[in-house]
Amino acid sequence: MKLIILGIGLFIAAYGLMEFIKPGRFCDLARRFDSLTGLYSAAVFRIVFGGIMVYVGPETAFPEFLQILGYIVIVAGVILLFLGYARFHKIMEWWCGQSPNFFRSFAVFAILFGGFLAYAVMD
Repeated sequence: MKLIILGIGLFIAAYGLMEFIKPGRFCDLARRFDSLTGLYSAAVFRIVFGGIMVYVGPETAFPEFLQILGYIVIVAGVILLFLGYARFHKIMEWWCGQSPNFFRSFAVFAILFGGFLAYAVMD
């Protein structure tokens, strides 16, 4: 299970680095989920990933933090289910209308967050 978090953390960091170099990739990825199936897929992924973080949390370098973060991710997935496709689509349109500097600042967050996840499970 730690390998799953490591892999996702490295993926987030690498994708963030690519976004920083060429802004707009987050929007390209988000548009792939701009359907009812995509909404459900994103929600289920968040719920499952959050559950893995809660489960693996005690075995990591930051057990309490990772577990709390896991619960937050689970709640975000559940909220996404109740959001509905129409609101989800509006959020996607807003997201994709942002400036390249917005995407770059988000990319820095993604690099740090993905790196943190990878570091937390590499003990």
